Parts: sequence; C-alpha cells; structure tokens
Amino acid sequence: AAKQREALDDESARKRQAAKWTSAQTLLEKVVPDEHRQLLALSTASERRQFEKRWPLDLTRLATSDNSYLAIIHADANGLGLAMMACTDQLKHSPQPAETYKALCRAIEDASKAAAQAAMKRVIATTLKEEQDIRKAIGRACTLPIPVRPIVCAGEDLTCVVRARDALRFVEDYLVALERETEQRFKPKTAGGDLPEAIQRLEPLTACAGVVFCKSHFPFSRAYALAEKLCGFAKKETQRNASAVAFLRYKSSLQPSEDYEEVVGHAFQAGRDPDRVSLTMNPYLVGGHTVGGLPKLADLRVLVKALASNKLPQSGLRGLVSRAYESKAAAEDAFERLRLVVEERDKNAWKSLHDALVPLTGGQLWKPVNKAPPDNPTALTPLYDALELLHLNVELGDDAP
Repeated sequence: AAKQREALDDESARKRQAAKWTSAQTLLEKVVPDEHRQLLALSTASERRQFEKRWPLDLTRLATSDNSYLAIIHADANGLGLAMMACTDQLKHSPQPAETYKALCRAIEDASKAAAQAAMKRVIATTLKEEQDIRKAIGRACTLPIPVRPIVCAGEDLTCVVRARDALRFVEDYLVALERETEQRFKPKTAGGDLPEAIQRLEPLTACAGVVFCKSHFPFSRAYALAEKLCGFAKKETQRNASAVAFLRYKSSLQPSEDYEEVVGHAFQAGRDPDRVSLTMNPYLVGGHTVGGLPKLADLRVLVKALASNKLPQSGLRGLVSRAYESKAAAEDAFERLRLVVEERDKNAWKSLHDALVPLTGGQLWKPVNKAPPDNPTALTPLYDALELLHLNVELGDDAP
C-alpha cells in the first residue's frame, strides 16, 4: 500500500510539473519569435529536460549567482483609452461596428505580441551565441537559460522578469518596436488597406515602462508593485506623449514603500529649499517622440560608458554623490576637485565625461529646474543613475534597437 501511494504521489508530481511546463510554453509561444520555436518543444523526455534548463520555472536561476540582481519590468501603452474612444466615436457611422472594434483590439494585440518578440529576439540570439562560445571553449555541449521570463503579455500590457544585465536593452527594444508595429498596423498602406477608416486615423501608440532591479530572492509582489508605480511616474512625466522608462535599484537602505515618488523623496533628494536637489533624472525617453526637458536613454548610455573608463576614479565619483547629500555646493566643490585630478592625469578622460554630460545637463553636474514648485528639487543630476547601471553591469550596447 505504501509503495502504491508513493507511485501515485510520483505520478501526481509529474502531472503537476507537466502542467507547469505546458502553461509556461503557452505564454512563451506568444513572445518567442518563429525562428526560435524549436526551443519550446516538449514532446519527448529529452525535450522536456532541455525546456527545464532553457526556461527554468525557478526564476532565481535567471540570475548568475545568489547575489546577482534580477529586473522586474512592467510596461503599459499610453493613450490607449483615448484611441479606443476615438474609434468608438466612429462606430456610430460604421456599417459593422462590432467588426471595427474587433479589428482595433486585434491590431493592438498583434502589435504588442510582435514588439515582445522583437525584444526577445535579441536576448535569445545573444544567449545562443554565448552558449556556442562556451561549447567551443570547454569542448562539450551546454545549455544556458534564456534570461527572460514573461509573466503577462496581454493587449497593451507586458510584465516580465529579466536578468538585470539585459533589462534596459530588452525594454528599449520593446518600446521602440511597439511604436513601429502600431504605426504599421494603423496605416492602410502597410496593413493592406483592409482596416476600418477609424483605425487608420489613429496615431501610433507609445508606451512607458518601470524597471525595478532587486536581489533574486526579493518578494516579487513588492517589486512588481513598485515597477507599476515607476511606469505610472513615467507616464505622468511624459504626459503620455512619448515612450520612456524609469528605473530603480532596490536596496535595504531605501524606505520600504511601493510609492516611487515617496522613495525618491526619501532616498534621492537632498538639501533644503532653495537648494534642494535630486540625484535621479528619471524617466528617460526612448523611441521617436520627445517631451521638452526630459533626458534620453541614449544619452545616459553614453554617460555610463564614459564613467566606465579606467581613467576616472570610481571612488571619487561615488564620493561626489555622497557629498550631494551634504549640500549642492559641497557636491559642486567635489566635482571641481575631481575635474582637476582627472585633467592632470588625462585631459581626454575628463573631456569624454564632459561631452557625455552636455546633452543631459549642459556639461555641468546639475541641470537647473526652472520654476520648480515648493519642496521640489531645483536641480537634477544623472550621475547617480549612471553609476547604478554601472554597478549592475547593465548592458546598454551601441546599436539602436
């Protein structure tokens, strides 16, 4: 009887595991490009073993070690409600209102799916290349996990867990692709001319994303809630008129709150009026739209590369951030001393840093905020954002998505 119960328990465990694999496969089929569908095979025992290695159910395995960071990403389209309302207004004059509405929903779903596949394509290709290089080096086969696990991909929403190193390139690829894909689907020439006129009049969708970098064992629910708030903050700052991303590395020193603006006010603002400053310039713009005054992620990428130079003292850069908590003037003094030290060693190194800061702050440590409301920062710096990405070893790359 005991052996029979044990056999039943084993069979039940196998069925539960198979159900988890099938559920994961169903979601992955939406976001994995057609050219990589062979990675989702589950028909044989060998394929199931490969699937488990390639797409681990234990999300902590996406990190490279126990102390590595994961990124929780939540992205959401801008102005979708207005697009729906604009389309709905046209339904009164449409001979087939239900078909028009279905066509809009289908166009948005297809665009979101195609954008997710575009973002996945780069990550999968990079992982397979790494795998191939390791095989050549060690002389035997190995299987690396694809460092992205989608949680939600429905309509205009995307939520996923990504290895920290790949997070910003992934989200940038997704946001840029969503603009491109909705433009293609909303225009009659590229859509074959069969979309209802109400949809053809719509502008391409933009989207915003929140990214929370956290330790692999950090509670997902808390990280997700903060990623949602980051996404909402990016929407508010862009007035929902451009694609942008806001990010944060969660540390134990931060105030335990799921409200991003409360966290920023506690941890990333320093000084008192009229010299209150902010150590972050979030959110950063992505894609083809701009909103006056907001920085671009592409410019932050250049700054990170400048800071990565061995000719810039990392301790001095970190110390500069520490001085900012004392006062704006103390940080400016530290910035000037750093300039003198670096220029004495290598003028080109400081020139690279200065040139990287020009599109963000005009080449200075701070970017002034004109007509800042009471209790709001009067100056911003991207330096801390860049140092955080450098610390996380986030891959930003050179090529546009």
